[in-house]
Amino acid sequence: MLTFTGAPVSKGLLTGLGTITVLASASSRSYLFDVPLHPHIARDHQLWRLVVHHFAFANSSELFLAILLLSYTAMPVERAFGSVKFASFLVVVMGMSTVMETVALLMGQRIGFTKIPAGPFAIVFAILYQFSRLIPSSFYWKVFGVEVTDNIGHYFVASQLLSSQPPATILVSLIGVLSSYLYRSDFLSLRSYRLSPRLVLLFSRLFSPLLGLGGTGTIPRRPNNATVGYMEPPTLLGGAFAQAGFPTVTLGVNPRAATAGAGTTTATATVVNGGAAQRRTTGVAGSAATSPQAPQGQGFVQQFASSFTGSRGTPSAEQIADLTAMFPDRSREVIISALQSSRLDVSAAAEILLATPP
Repeated sequence: MLTFTGAPVSKGLLTGLGTITVLASASSRSYLFDVPLHPHIARDHQLWRLVVHHFAFANSSELFLAILLLSYTAMPVERAFGSVKFASFLVVVMGMSTVMETVALLMGQRIGFTKIPAGPFAIVFAILYQFSRLIPSSFYWKVFGVEVTDNIGHYFVASQLLSSQPPATILVSLIGVLSSYLYRSDFLSLRSYRLSPRLVLLFSRLFSPLLGLGGTGTIPRRPNNATVGYMEPPTLLGGAFAQAGFPTVTLGVNPRAATAGAGTTTATATVVNGGAAQRRTTGVAGSAATSPQAPQGQGFVQQFASSFTGSRGTPSAEQIADLTAMFPDRSREVIISALQSSRLDVSAAAEILLATPP
């Protein structure tokens, strides 16, 4: 899902990674992010390279592949974790991978591992591992009897990034997967680690204006109720069915129903047959519907339309009047929304209004 809504840490990760890589390349300082064992570590003791190499890639092709992969994996993982836990996860993975990369660098001369390549390969593949464990595939298909999921594109991009500087990138990426596995298995209680609230607040104040977050990175709440709205007759499919001789019916609540009398529900059915459209309006007295099959205040046509739209029913005037008397400072729309959210239960709607600030 290519959106940064609810993922401010991912937005900062991608923005910072791209900015630092471009600036390092433009200023011809990309060599500072490599970590060769000789002479920089063994002779010059430039241990700061072990940490700095996570912040920039050596070339634009690796940067493009990493941003493409993170764009599809980092945001879903952050939404599943939460921003604070995801940021803590990145810190833990960076710490563990740095230690393991240092040990591998000291012991890997026999297999040709003489330097740690520039770039957060371990972090990228740690996020990819969490994505594969947390986010299920949407669909799959079979090719010559082999089941293939929709995540094959992610793994294809990961394979290109993995083979950019072998064998160093392969070993570093495997270290990232191992670090992510240890985190998921709660090795040394690493999953319970969280960044300090003061540190989180500090970084939020510093980087929110730069990232255009406006101080918030939360997902806006969707309304948890659906109301029946008027639907115009279909223009494309309806015309095709009409030309084929099939009648099509569109049901909905006419917005002009507000002008009808109290307790009356007005529904509109549009019948398209043979290219000719006829609109019929049916009025159902809500107060007269007392049968057990039709709740009071809701006619049969509206129930039929509600079964398709998921509407929770229309509150009666008496229910709205009771809540209006208890909450005179609340608008009619807010009271109706509370009743629909509580499935027309006045007591539950009152609790919702009490818990919701005006």
